[in-house]
Formats: sequence, C-alpha cells, structure tokens
Amino acid sequence: MGLPVVFVFSFDNSGMHDTKKQCAHNISDEVKKGSVAAGAICMWIHSVYKYAEIYNQVAPKLAKLMGAEEQVNKVRNEEEFG
Repeated sequence: MGLPVVFVFSFDNSGMHDTKKQCAHNISDEVKKGSVAAGAICMWIHSVYKYAEIYNQVAPKLAKLMGAEEQVNKVRNEEEFG
C-alpha cells in the first residue's frame, strides 16, 4: 500500500472541530479555481469531516444496541440451557 492509502485507513477523525469543517467547505470552491487536484483533496477532507459527524452520532447508539443484543443473547442462553 502506498502512503495515501495507509493515511486514509489510519486517519484519526476524533479530533476534528466544526470550525475546521466549515473552513474546508468554504475553501474547496476557491481552491478548485486554481487546482482541480487540490479541490479534490479539499472535497475529501470535507467528506472525512462529514463522516466524523455521523460517526459521533451513531457510535453511542451502536454501543447501546450491542449491549442490548448481549442481554438478549444471555437471556436466550439461560432459557435454552437453564
């Protein structure tokens, strides 16, 4: 794997702030005027911010779901073997 691919898969999005996200979105249009490649990178950064936002909303719900599924499996095992 090349460096960009490793970076994408190992990128830590937990420290992203809303101001950075807004900045990336606004800069994207301006950068596209000067460089298509740089504009694409700005769009990618904006997408990573959006992913971080969604992940931060979904992660607690997913943890709660996994806890509930664990309780259901425990009850099923107790009924089956108990």
